[in-house]
Amino acid sequence: MALEKEKESAKAKPRARWTSRAAFLLASIGSAVGLGNVWRFPWLSYKFGGGVFLIPYLLALVLLGLPMLMVELGVGRTFQKGDVEAFGKIHRRLRGVGFMSVLGSFVIVTYYVSIVSWSLVYFVGSFEDPLPWKGKEGGFEDSRKFLFEEVLHEASEENLDAGKSSIISGYVFAGLVATWISIYFSLVFGVKGVSRVVAITVPLPILLLAVLLVYNSTLEGADDGIEAYIGKWDMGDLGQKSIWPFAAGQIFFSNSIGTGVMTAFGSFTGEESNIVMDTTVIALTNSAVSIFAGFVVYAIIGNVAHEFNLPVEEAAESNGPSLAFITYPTGMLSFDDGVSNLMSAIFFLTLFTLGIDSAFSLVEAFTTALRDMPRFKKTSNVHIISYTCFIGFLISILFASDVGFSLLDAVDRMILSYGLLTMGLLKVVSVSWVFGWEDTVARVGLKSAAVFTYGYGAAVSLALALSAALWDPISDTLYLAVSIPAGFILFLVTTSWAFLQRSDRQMSFSTWVSQVAFAGTEILRNTINEKARQYGNWKLPCVWDFFIKYLNPPILSGLIVNGIFNDATDYEGGFYNYPGWVQAVGIMSVVGLLLVFIVIAIYPSWWTILAGREDHSTVESVIVGDHNTNEHIANGSHQLKAPLTKTQEGSSTELP
Repeated sequence: MALEKEKESAKAKPRARWTSRAAFLLASIGSAVGLGNVWRFPWLSYKFGGGVFLIPYLLALVLLGLPMLMVELGVGRTFQKGDVEAFGKIHRRLRGVGFMSVLGSFVIVTYYVSIVSWSLVYFVGSFEDPLPWKGKEGGFEDSRKFLFEEVLHEASEENLDAGKSSIISGYVFAGLVATWISIYFSLVFGVKGVSRVVAITVPLPILLLAVLLVYNSTLEGADDGIEAYIGKWDMGDLGQKSIWPFAAGQIFFSNSIGTGVMTAFGSFTGEESNIVMDTTVIALTNSAVSIFAGFVVYAIIGNVAHEFNLPVEEAAESNGPSLAFITYPTGMLSFDDGVSNLMSAIFFLTLFTLGIDSAFSLVEAFTTALRDMPRFKKTSNVHIISYTCFIGFLISILFASDVGFSLLDAVDRMILSYGLLTMGLLKVVSVSWVFGWEDTVARVGLKSAAVFTYGYGAAVSLALALSAALWDPISDTLYLAVSIPAGFILFLVTTSWAFLQRSDRQMSFSTWVSQVAFAGTEILRNTINEKARQYGNWKLPCVWDFFIKYLNPPILSGLIVNGIFNDATDYEGGFYNYPGWVQAVGIMSVVGLLLVFIVIAIYPSWWTILAGREDHSTVESVIVGDHNTNEHIANGSHQLKAPLTKTQEGSSTELP
């Protein structure tokens, strides 16, 4: 194999590097571990039968989380670029995949910082005596009023329906200022500055969670809460229709997959990095923190149920922001004087440190893409970070208004349910089916390659269509027993047809399969493994190719279709009850990102107009050889190479 990649010469700025492997791991873990680890995973575990939820969750980690995380880190390290240019080197029409991804990250951070700012408001309030959300009764209703009336100043239904906004929350605005300043100073000093920041902000919340767990476990009723969280193991719950999509979705979202963060972080590592081992450490740590945080949260939920004489099931119904900013604060009101203030300060400092790491990593994904643009090559990092943070701050003020919470919920739902999943789907398709396309054509011919590729797409589409059609009529998950075999049979048929269309009629079926099965993924895997052998690091197993090329696309497609089906039939859900203009904002946030990808895919030259033209005098070409190249040539097969080798600006091998 020969993989052609670009290397900056002495005339260009050298690529930034992490100060140490530990800094890279801490930054990546900090990005992955966020607010969702505290309030989303524990609730999902409770909702879907307690401990039995771990079975689909951990299975999704192995089949989806680890392989997808490896894609982003591997692409970033291999091409030494952020999301836009890394996927642009696979094919110039795929720059839209990267730009859609980092633009989505920027959209996410504009509302995500609002939630981080709430934690700052509550952190400051923790030093008041009594706690400001105690109100007159010290119950749930007082905590709810404090959040929605005093902190958020939520608009009335009439104003929300009319789209009238009359106030910006001073509390949230002040929190936004402090949060964006924190993001700015975390990033302005570059990768070295981030390395110093994460040395504090990543271990600190884990230590604080440990402190909270020690105290919460001593509370009356804590055992009941923990039992509701993870103590029940009814295997019958595995037959629930929604448990598998929710488990896969949680793994996808909580590992920062699809945002471009890991591609950027991977681009700051060198070829000596143990990327496979690091991927494993990041993913396992993220899941471990999620499970650990669940004990902290549900211990106090059990205490809330005890103190208010409620069934644990009723106290545990809250999830998301209401769990962190209503249920948990209410539980701390029953603590002794002074202890309640201390535990409150620790909890909300934990939320802030968890949130700020994820927030500045999302900004870093976007600014890395900007720095990779030829137009901004000579622009200082200070200016790029300053303008990005200032624009992000201005947009985030929208979510500090009295209609901000509704907008935040609508945009977040659409971005998470469809935006990120689509980004992930496009990335695995890019790496597994576009990357290596030219090699597949050279090996077996255009007709054979096209039938095989589009046959797989048709098989996945058939399985998805049958799943959607049979979702309601067939109980539990038995609909999969029809849709999956049907798709598999169609794939076998199209694969047989593709074999008959091979250009070399003397080629055996086994040889043909070896030429087409993993073209694309093997390029990236062989490149990673070559460096792994050189430095004695972990190698990427062949099964990764199968997961990325054949398993992950239908899983991600299925999650998207499942979301559409659920939203279309959920007439009592929060999103359905929002006014039309709020729904439109949420939907357009995803449609806009899709249009970015589509436009750049159709008109790739427009990206050059936007990003500027590369100065080729600052770039030199380096060929990285593979030890199997001579063997391939000796066997008569074509030399394996990247599907895009530029000879001049704008020229490339086109897709079929």
